Amino acid sequence: MTRIGSRRRRSTQAKIRTLKESLNTEFAEIFKLCIFVLGASSRPQLISATLRTLKAFLSWIPLGYLFETDLIRTLIERFFAAAQFRNAALECLTEIASLADLEPKYDQKVVQLYVGVLQALGQVVPPNASLASAFEATGREADQTFVRRLALFFSGFFKAHLRLVETREQGPLLLDGLNYLVRISAVPDNEVFQICLDFWHASVYSVTSRHRRASSPGMMEVGGFLVEFDPRAGLLRTSTRPKRADPPRDRAATATTTPSSRPLRQRAPVASPVVSADGPRRAGRRPTPASSSSSTAACSVKRDWS
Repeated sequence: MTRIGSRRRRSTQAKIRTLKESLNTEFAEIFKLCIFVLGASSRPQLISATLRTLKAFLSWIPLGYLFETDLIRTLIERFFAAAQFRNAALECLTEIASLADLEPKYDQKVVQLYVGVLQALGQVVPPNASLASAFEATGREADQTFVRRLALFFSGFFKAHLRLVETREQGPLLLDGLNYLVRISAVPDNEVFQICLDFWHASVYSVTSRHRRASSPGMMEVGGFLVEFDPRAGLLRTSTRPKRADPPRDRAATATTTPSSRPLRQRAPVASPVVSADGPRRAGRRPTPASSSSSTAACSVKRDWS
């Protein structure tokens, strides 16, 4: 059964690969048709259907159609700005922004995509607006869908291309995007919360992994404790701070010690008082062997106490 399943899997993958290769050769005509409809048509239903069709191809079509044409600029400037097509355009931009392992020659195009969406978003959602209150106040499905897709855009872009904006030049834009994502995380919606939580978990793991690579033990001191992150269990393990070993002393130096460095004598333990017929004895003195009469008297005293 295992061999049959593996053969079917390999044949299915081969068919998919063949269909993609054949479609790549014919996609030029499909792409020209989509660009023509997006640029010339004024029918909202036709434009929405074209954006949905384009979104289905964006994850695997040749990258030249995405970054070497005006597709990204058209999506941002014409369709993202229009409230009627904003969700469909943002869905297409999310597919492009989530593409990972791109060639270095497309890095600048990816940064321009992020900057363009951030600038267009600033005109739609003010930087200090509360997305949580707006999400609850409006209650419209289109607005709630927009917030969910906005969370997918930022989380997908940061997962795939965070290194491109972790620079001194793009630092303020990176903080603006993270600020949006923090406010999106406060939206009272389970789906939005899961999207944001997945990104924050991956972000914390990335930062911790960098720290582990930088320091061999992979431990940080926090409040007098050593905190170690276990990526397998996903837990933070704490342990007390280990004591530093005293440096080895020279024998000649220890032979001529100063009075301040001499070890203090330990005090002898104080003996507890012993109760006998003669009364309590002073602490520190060894008791003398008791005679038979004293032992008898001690027994009689114990009987009186009982």
